[in-house]
This record gives sequence, structure tokens and C-alpha cells, in this order.
Amino acid sequence: MHLPAASVRATKDVPYSHPGRVAEVTVGGQKVGVFGELHPKTAAAFGLAERAVLVADLDLSALLTSAPERFAYAPVPQHQAALRDVAVVVDESLTNEAVVNEIRAAGAELLTGVRLFDVYRGDSIPPGKKSLAYALTYQADRTLKDTEIDKAHKKVEDRLVRVLKASIRGKE
Repeated sequence: MHLPAASVRATKDVPYSHPGRVAEVTVGGQKVGVFGELHPKTAAAFGLAERAVLVADLDLSALLTSAPERFAYAPVPQHQAALRDVAVVVDESLTNEAVVNEIRAAGAELLTGVRLFDVYRGDSIPPGKKSLAYALTYQADRTLKDTEIDKAHKKVEDRLVRVLKASIRGKE
């Protein structure tokens, strides 16, 4: 919907939701709804216990009020994107939003996409830490050389280590 300043953050304040699988949606700091997985007991009460059920409770009026009437679009790129993954180990308290902001700040000119695809906590991760894995998309109005992509990706990794005190998985 091209909403300005939209963000999603985990929450625990939704009684009918599955613990740890619900998020709050805000636009410009105003809560506009929640979405996530229905609690198994709630699902069972409605005869839906055999599968996960996803639900959303959104304030459509607030969303439509926040949505711009017009928005700029980008034409379909003519040059192929380059994809790279990065997995970082960070403090448990650090948010996805903070990590994405640092990734975007480091890869500003060539980085066109950042997507979190894995959160891991386990035996190989120290207590009080978590591993976040991101798929990064690099693209320009020309074909990028491997050396350019590698340089941009290293810049992202270096910033995560320097600013967030993260460690890069596989490079410890």
C-alpha cells in the first residue's frame, strides 16, 4: 500500500494468538492492527485444529488514511540482480529493524532489497544471542561486476560488525 513509516514488531498482547507468532503493525507510530497465527486452543474451538490458521485484525480506515493517493513506481529493471546472503549473530535484544537499517545504510547505492529469511537460536549460538539471516539484492542500471558486488557486500558485513558488534556466521 506504499505506507510511509510502516513497521512490524513482535508483540504478546493478543490473547487469541499463538505465543511468539504474532506481530503489531504501526504506521507513523500509530497502531493499525495485528496479524499472526491463531492460538491452537482458539483454532480448536472453531474446528480448525488440524492446521495453522493465520489471522489479521487491521484498522482499514487508518490504513487507507495513511496510504498516499499517488505513489511513484519503478520500471521493471533491465539488468539482472545479484543475490547474496548474510547471517549475523547479534544480542537477543537487537531488533530486526535495527539490523535492516544498518544493512541499508551500508549498501545504499547498490542494495535494492533486504529480506529476513531465518532466525535461529540453538546449540551453536551463545546464550543471550540469536542468528539472523538475510537475503540481500544488489542491482544497478547496468550489469554489476562480481568485484563491485563483493565490495558492497563486504561493506555491509563490516558495518554490522563495527556498529552492531555482530559476528558474521561462517567467518568467526
